[in-house]
Amino acid sequence: MTEAHIATNQEICLAMLRESDRDRYLACLLSPEEKRGALAALYAFNAELARIRDLVHEPLPGEVRLQYWHDLLEGNAHGSTAANPVAAALLMAIETHRLPRKTLIDMIGARTFDLYDDPMETRLSLEGYAGETASALIQLASLVLSPEEAARSADAAGHAGVAQAVAGLLLLMPLHRRRGQIYIPLQILSATGLDRDAFLAGEDRPRISAAIEAFAGLGREHLAKARAAGPIALAVFPAFLPATIAEPVLIRAQKRGALLFDRPLQPPQWRRQLRMGLAAARRKNLISVKFAQVSRATRLPPLPFERRLGVGIIVWCVLFAIVIFIAFVATRMAAQNKEDGLHDTGLAIIEFGRAFPNEAIRQLQATENGQAVFVRLHDNKAGFMRNMSRHFACHLIEPGRVRVVGSETGRGLVIDFLDAPYHNGDFEFASAKEASEVSLWLLGNYIAEPDKDLPPGNISAATKQ
Repeated sequence: MTEAHIATNQEICLAMLRESDRDRYLACLLSPEEKRGALAALYAFNAELARIRDLVHEPLPGEVRLQYWHDLLEGNAHGSTAANPVAAALLMAIETHRLPRKTLIDMIGARTFDLYDDPMETRLSLEGYAGETASALIQLASLVLSPEEAARSADAAGHAGVAQAVAGLLLLMPLHRRRGQIYIPLQILSATGLDRDAFLAGEDRPRISAAIEAFAGLGREHLAKARAAGPIALAVFPAFLPATIAEPVLIRAQKRGALLFDRPLQPPQWRRQLRMGLAAARRKNLISVKFAQVSRATRLPPLPFERRLGVGIIVWCVLFAIVIFIAFVATRMAAQNKEDGLHDTGLAIIEFGRAFPNEAIRQLQATENGQAVFVRLHDNKAGFMRNMSRHFACHLIEPGRVRVVGSETGRGLVIDFLDAPYHNGDFEFASAKEASEVSLWLLGNYIAEPDKDLPPGNISAATKQ
């Protein structure tokens, strides 16, 4: 593979991260330039595994997708690896940095749990799942950054990964609950007087709050152990940057309890990016302080007070300017991401094509707020996509499996998806015409504008084209 192809694959991985995992995208940008390509490949691979549940509706297709990656790492790739930029970049990262394939294969095996609705039995089961996913990812990234320092930070990586995984599961808990999934160990639920069904029902709010508080407390416990494991070497610190934003989520979850189902738990993008940028800056500053202490120990002549004061003022001004710059860039990126993400029909088409490669799209119609996209397919079939900010959750609507009622505004529809009730809701469009067209798609009675002037005997034939 030529250097141009390698660079292109790595750029594609970075672009995918910018859309699907903005936090790890920023962690790549804060890493040494020569390491970014391999880190982007690892993180893009993780993103591909994490979103499989959102792309499939049954476990079997998800297992097929996981098997593709398993066979790739075993050396039995299906088709040309070069056709998949993430696969090609991942194999290049493994070869260049001698990454252990077994760790990646174990990560794939752990993701099988995501495809089913089985409960997490015990705390040890959860820690094992987190260890083979989030913790393993931190350790692999550390191996890319500095193999020598990676071994010294393995214990911290293990605990930081569990804390990061718990924070991520708390953020996704409303979605998991709609699906019937639960990651809080039954061991914790039983200790608070709940079982799986009682938690999913959501009626006993005080006990649910107690379970969520205990779950978040488990994450904070591992975060404290990660800090107690000792300082992280500067060389591998970028691998830990995504974990630095876990603590605010864990603290907020403990305070809100069951209210996290009603209000978003995720801090704004600019705050997360600012926290990561400040963590990286503080770590570098700590190394500088230690260097200064070594310099004093060697009895270097001290600077005059006036010069020390001037240097201090300059340093603080530079740090303040960096903070302002990061906040500005983060705000711009968050605003652009929100605008692009909510109305990116190109991304919607790609996501639906991946989920249902045999379906041909004829027309798309997004809701007024961009949170949902309805799809008109051939043969009078229809599809639905819900914007999850980083990707689209896709659903193919089977004939007769949807109920549609007009809303009071005249521009909206109240829709019940009988096969996917977690997608039920009110959907407002920019005009009454758009709403009526979508309702006809869903009910299989749509006639396109060019066909309306045809003689009655030719309409049925035209709609089959």
